[in-house]
Amino acid sequence: MKEWMVVDIRYVSDLVKFMNLQKLLWSVMFMMQLISNRVYRSKLSPFEAAEFISWNSGHTLDSRICYIFLSNLAEFYIGKQCLLNSGEEGTIAYVDVNYPTRPIVRVGNRFIDLTKDKKYQIVDLL
Repeated sequence: MKEWMVVDIRYVSDLVKFMNLQKLLWSVMFMMQLISNRVYRSKLSPFEAAEFISWNSGHTLDSRICYIFLSNLAEFYIGKQCLLNSGEEGTIAYVDVNYPTRPIVRVGNRFIDLTKDKKYQIVDLL
């Protein structure tokens, strides 16, 4: 075997880590673009942006990286105040791992499961 054909496994490992980091940063930048006001459109709520990323995972974004990103992002929002499209304010009580963009929201004394009650959406975080 020729000397130039030997591949240092550390180099390959570093390259894989770099590629995964690059994919993660691309997902974060994509999210930031969606939740920021632009000249040509108004900002999306973080949950609308996460839904958009979820739909694009596997097409323009790496599905494995998106799953990790969205599941960690969902945990961050537990306990945050939010505004629903009905005008009601609530608190994000629980986020299902299978549906990270459709949490359970506590509004007053009742809980609204956004996975089952599709007429509600989170418009903004307060």
